[in-house]
Amino acid sequence: MVEKSKLDLKKLFYMFPRISEKALGKPNLSGLEAEFKALARGEEEFSIKHFEILKDVNQKYWRFLYWWSIPELDDKDIDKLKKYFSFPRPDTETMVKEVCKILKNVEVCSCLLRFVDPVKYGILSPPVENLLNITGKTNPEKYLNYLEALEKLKHEYNFSRNADVDMALWTLSHILNSPELRYSDKEIQSIVDAYYAKPNLIKRIAARNALKQLLERKEEEYLNIADMFVENDHTISAFIAGREIERWLRSFCKDHRIGTKCIGKKGEPRDCTVNEMLKNLGFLLSYEREKKIRKWYRIRTDVVHDRRLVTVDEVENMVKGCLDMKTWK
Repeated sequence: MVEKSKLDLKKLFYMFPRISEKALGKPNLSGLEAEFKALARGEEEFSIKHFEILKDVNQKYWRFLYWWSIPELDDKDIDKLKKYFSFPRPDTETMVKEVCKILKNVEVCSCLLRFVDPVKYGILSPPVENLLNITGKTNPEKYLNYLEALEKLKHEYNFSRNADVDMALWTLSHILNSPELRYSDKEIQSIVDAYYAKPNLIKRIAARNALKQLLERKEEEYLNIADMFVENDHTISAFIAGREIERWLRSFCKDHRIGTKCIGKKGEPRDCTVNEMLKNLGFLLSYEREKKIRKWYRIRTDVVHDRRLVTVDEVENMVKGCLDMKTWK
């Protein structure tokens, strides 16, 4: 459980009507939900009528056609949707994959599912995708990843429906991305300050997804990630690079059948320190290479223990050196 910050996600949900008025034309999403209630309860079959409600050509509830278009559907498509929206309904993963396959547009799929079942679903849109760094190898996978995030936030902030979390996130993203809104009044400014001031689950999810994207792009090499942080936060780069020095040394020791365990002062087994591993390696590392490793690891130690102000250039050279170290035999 993430420590609660002062960020009040429910307050953002209640602000949705006010914030969305200019951007979305004062949408009446509860009115749309009422139109879908009979289908949601299984009291009527799915039909083309529900697409007409969703499109809302006369903009009674929202400006759907400003952002999306519904593909042409034949009778077979409608029959398939009838099956999926009849009770008992498929599990979430099957529902998302099959409905997306028919509609060929993940955002339209998310809109339809959101009004049929607001407890489970929310609308996938660029503002919330960017706020949480949502991605996926396929569009259905991306939407399922978003639903997973909504579920976590629903429990963290005590919501009853994913659709409400979705509206709160949309409101937050719109505030954060609009300079006019961010500084428009004290209430909104306090929300922005609370978002940035302390840890919260939204930022944790966004960071996890950002790192996941890097790993999916074959950047499992953490020194590459350390290099990405050099200009923004070189202390983090030094932490990561220092960890990689230790990992490389342990691997190098094992390759040469050198032990990496020691006995502590109280007789307990423990991992060898970097200095101990370097001593155990003896002449397996040249003097110049050992000197470089000690220099780089001192930078890590200076950062960890706040011994001195380490410069960006020092850490950048440390990371470059460690990348070269990975090629040593």
